[in-house]
Amino acid sequence: MAAARRPLSGRGAAPVLPQSVCHVYTDVEPMEMMRIDAHYRLRGDGLLAQTLRQHEDPQPRGEELVWARGLLAEMLAPN
Repeated sequence: MAAARRPLSGRGAAPVLPQSVCHVYTDVEPMEMMRIDAHYRLRGDGLLAQTLRQHEDPQPRGEELVWARGLLAEMLAPN
């Protein structure tokens, strides 16, 4: 877990913190992948903390394709 160097406390409304998911192919034959989840939270002292979790999946079931299609649709959506 890593913490930001500047506290975020005292800035008014609570910030909306991002979450992210990354799909990584670790092998293509046979297909294997890893999912990396990043979550952020404000610690009690006001510092931003990041938690990363890695999930290895030796038999992916297509969830990376659903994720990629959703991301692409979001990027190409008209403003």
